[in-house]
Amino acid sequence: MRPYLLTQGRVWPRHDLRLETVLTAGPGRPRPDAGEEYGHVVCLCEERQRSVAELAGLLRRPVGVIKVIVSDLVDDEALRLPLHAFTHGTADGASTQLLEAVLVGLHRIWPEVPSAVPRLRAG
Repeated sequence: MRPYLLTQGRVWPRHDLRLETVLTAGPGRPRPDAGEEYGHVVCLCEERQRSVAELAGLLRRPVGVIKVIVSDLVDDEALRLPLHAFTHGTADGASTQLLEAVLVGLHRIWPEVPSAVPRLRAG
């Protein structure tokens, strides 16, 4: 199967992922319309923590494809990124992704509180 078919033609992940980024399984599941590669990535990360490079090697897929799949799985909460993956954005260490992740977490704890904070970035 062509790599671009696995990612519906997308080539850029929504999350900043490096080869050494270590992923763990999360509580979510891949979207129902996700391909079987998505399930394979989750299964491998359920066995133990895996890096992006390791997933690419085990699945014999290009790193760019794995980054897009992993990014989708992070959005689905099927995979978790380590906190330090979010902290290399600005000079003071706090990235937009980190701030958004904190905001999402707070809304999960207190869903009844309306958001007075606009989205931090377009997307």
